[in-house]
Amino acid sequence: MTEDELKNISSAHSKILAGYVIVYRIFHVFKERSQFCMIELMNRRNNGDDFNFEEYIENEVNGMPKPTDLKSIGKILGKV
Repeated sequence: MTEDELKNISSAHSKILAGYVIVYRIFHVFKERSQFCMIELMNRRNNGDDFNFEEYIENEVNGMPKPTDLKSIGKILGKV
């Protein structure tokens, strides 16, 4: 990742960061970005942020339909 991308991660809203993790968990894309997002979420928690990102990610992943074809994948990506 570039330095600019890392800066964007550090200034992004926690739900946006969690969104990258959700996309990775469902579609297995953006692995490196997802890892940096998780690190940022953990750092924020260590610094007092009370966003329960683990629960948020699990709820979102479990609430997504399982993709069975390209049409449903497109609909899911439109929600992220």
